[in-house]
Amino acid sequence: MKTMKSSVTYAIFPAIVLCFSSGLFAQVGIGTNTPDASSALEVVSANNNTGVLFPRMTTVQRDAISNPAKGLLIYNTTTNTFDYNSGTGASPNWISLTTGTSSRRARFSNTDTTTDLNSSTFTLIPLFDTTEFNDDSALYQINDTFGITVTEAGRYKVILNIRLLGVNSSGSTEQDTNVLAGIIANSTRVSATSMGYISFQNGNTEATINITDIINLAANDVVGVATIGEGNTGTVTHAFSGDSVFIIEKLD
Repeated sequence: MKTMKSSVTYAIFPAIVLCFSSGLFAQVGIGTNTPDASSALEVVSANNNTGVLFPRMTTVQRDAISNPAKGLLIYNTTTNTFDYNSGTGASPNWISLTTGTSSRRARFSNTDTTTDLNSSTFTLIPLFDTTEFNDDSALYQINDTFGITVTEAGRYKVILNIRLLGVNSSGSTEQDTNVLAGIIANSTRVSATSMGYISFQNGNTEATINITDIINLAANDVVGVATIGEGNTGTVTHAFSGDSVFIIEKLD
């Protein structure tokens, strides 16, 4: 019985000392008795051949965290990135930590060459028929040929190039068409606009629309491209398959 009492005493004593030590010192060291004075926690690998594992989870599991603290850090196994909450517990805003060499870009192009882009109302156009590349399919999710869902809030660079072709109607409506385009998020224009004018005279049957812009998007915004005619009513289409492209890149 005496031996058991000693064992219990020896087991409890270090725990008591540790509790008092934690209260007396502002720093905690793991693998070191002298944590840096500027740190609350310092972890040292005994042989410099091990690391620290943060909680690992999917995007769905991350989003299910209840009231996450500002600055909370996890490793996202869906995107293979460290994510931290830059928002509040009530309104989380998860930001992925990326290196200067990482890429979160996507490029899409058309196959459709029959849809009239010279519509009388601002209308979404088919421009996402082909995914030429997608660095992060969890971030850029294809809805249909008219748009994508962007699953993370942030600032994005967008590049749009549309090659237009005026269709000869053997009349006069194909002359002086003027198609205006813009980038849309949830039915609201979020980019600058650009126009492509086709005079249909002296062999002028084509034009291009070019937009490069930086836009803010919310999580799960649906992004697409819309056009409207601001000139004559002749039919204007994508000139050739693959010649109209949409590029998007997450900046922060």
